[in-house]
Amino acid sequence: MRPSICIAKHSSRNACGKLNARGTPAQIMQPAELQRIYGIHMEVHTQHATGKPVALAC
Repeated sequence: MRPSICIAKHSSRNACGKLNARGTPAQIMQPAELQRIYGIHMEVHTQHATGKPVALAC
């Protein structure tokens, strides 16, 4: 099974979460995709200790 990431953004207007993106971490952890999901500019950096991506809001 390959790694994947699923990001759900919940609305305070209803009890159900809306699925905003589905894909591998490499597909989702991209600045343009994160901006589309969260509506703010984000940068993606690599964590030196683990080599995993970390997203930061700018």
